[in-house]
Amino acid sequence: MRFIKAFCLAAFAALAAMAFVGASSASAQHQIVLCKELVTLCPVGKLWGKGTLLEALSSNAVLLSSLGNISCPDSKVTGLAAQEIGDPYVVDSAAAVFGELPTPTLGLGCTMSTGACGGAGKDWIHVEIDDLRILVEAVDKYFLLAVGLTLILDCTFGATCVYRATHIKVPIVHDGTHPAHAGNTLPLVNILQTLTRQTTHSGSSLCPAESIWHATYTFTLAKDHLGNEGLAWPALDKI
Repeated sequence: MRFIKAFCLAAFAALAAMAFVGASSASAQHQIVLCKELVTLCPVGKLWGKGTLLEALSSNAVLLSSLGNISCPDSKVTGLAAQEIGDPYVVDSAAAVFGELPTPTLGLGCTMSTGACGGAGKDWIHVEIDDLRILVEAVDKYFLLAVGLTLILDCTFGATCVYRATHIKVPIVHDGTHPAHAGNTLPLVNILQTLTRQTTHSGSSLCPAESIWHATYTFTLAKDHLGNEGLAWPALDKI
């Protein structure tokens, strides 16, 4: 009986190991693409090419700190696909803006609970992103990595508050929605990240030592150089 039990346990462990190796090897044999369909392996002809403009939108992005809480009705992140296939998949020329759609601009429309920063009609929120990358760690398990994010706030007490995160890594899930698109499977990332005060970019030491950036971004648009528009999901290439 002990022999049978031990044999069954060994067989189960072997099957589990084979399943894990199979999933890992599947992702290792393929590279990441942005696909026009929500699939594991993207069919030929369904890939978004190099140079595709990518856009993600967020509603009610907030920045929390002891100086006061900043709320923005909208935020938009854009970038250009650096390649058609890659691992990691790199997005160049990444930029983020906060304000109100259709053209959120540098904080116009954002409010601060204490009024310590910003003001009506002022450009006061600036964001710099070194680059964005899409990573894959297992089949259908993707992550968004923002490298070198810097947030700059122009405040009314004569100081500039600068915050930075070396990298922000968040999982990409497929339950995003947006009024402009049908369905509830759009790629979505939920960012809840602590940013650390910097004295670069003329940053002031009078600003709070940390702030927290909280926003949920839904990937809503891909547009290539031919003017074709649609949705894009991370997938593995089928080549």
